[in-house]
Amino acid sequence: MIALVVEDDSSFREVVAFMLRRMGFRRVIMASDVEMAWEFLTRSRIDIVVSDWNMEPTMGIDLLRSVRADHALARMPFVLMTANLSLDYWHMALEAGASDFLCKPFNLKQLQDTITMVLPSGNGPGRRMMTLHPSRNIF
Repeated sequence: MIALVVEDDSSFREVVAFMLRRMGFRRVIMASDVEMAWEFLTRSRIDIVVSDWNMEPTMGIDLLRSVRADHALARMPFVLMTANLSLDYWHMALEAGASDFLCKPFNLKQLQDTITMVLPSGNGPGRRMMTLHPSRNIF
């Protein structure tokens, strides 16, 4: 499986990529912004996107909306990450079609649980509804 990590902070991007490799992803592609990510998405086979929300000049939620609007990519699992714990962010992510939402910082187990939950059990990409995790403090 191939994962795309979209994160403008190079250190955190490397950490997330490392975690995904430890989880067994055979290839992890890294993008520092939405434009670079879109290039990878339209030219490569990607199985899942893990993207930061707050990036400049274009935000991860905008990438999510573009992915959901594209017929070829619309069902791809897409996880948004942010340090913002506002419940409004959860609602906006759900409305935009996020598969799930991770609050930074997170550990390997939290990432693994999220990825396991959103990856389709069948062949090919699918999308599941985002779920709120009671163990996460969102207030």
